[in-house]
Amino acid sequence: TLDGTEPSSSSTAYTAPFTIDKSCTVSAIAMKGNNKSDVVKKEFVKVELEEVTIASLNTLTADKSNLLLRLNNAKVVYVDGNTLHLREGDKALMFFNSPIKMAQNAVVSGTVKVDYDNYYGIHEVKGNAMTNADNLTITESNEEAKPVVTTIADVLGLKHIADLVEFQNVQIVADGTKYYAVFGEDKIQLYGGIAV
Repeated sequence: TLDGTEPSSSSTAYTAPFTIDKSCTVSAIAMKGNNKSDVVKKEFVKVELEEVTIASLNTLTADKSNLLLRLNNAKVVYVDGNTLHLREGDKALMFFNSPIKMAQNAVVSGTVKVDYDNYYGIHEVKGNAMTNADNLTITESNEEAKPVVTTIADVLGLKHIADLVEFQNVQIVADGTKYYAVFGEDKIQLYGGIAV
């Protein structure tokens, strides 16, 4: 039964998978002759998805779940293992530990179900139980992503977060095993492979 009543031998017999399109409790028994099993119940809650874009996620300051992220020719500007950085227009986000594989420079359109985290000002989405590439078109591209030319001050001010950026006229300074880009009084640590 789907209406909360106890199932009995006179209830509808389901012999194949069935679809539910609303929140409900499925109650079931198994019958063999006059013998019946105990009642098994499982509650199902219909998830309502909120549609978002990379631009609208860039305005959020609190975490949100069950989002339908709509992408329109988003560019994969950087890949670090399973973490992707996507840019659409002048906004970007990080797809942390993505279960969907995408190559750097790919172009992505369609929708994907995700959760959002604002991680210390970094706009990131994460996969959830509903995340898959079924409604995405991922097109490989040889056209390299162009970095956004910006300043250290802008990045420290949380502009161009999760994007591919280029600093010009900066000094690279080593402090032990750490490296920094420096311009005037502005300084930002550099991670990853540093060629010296």
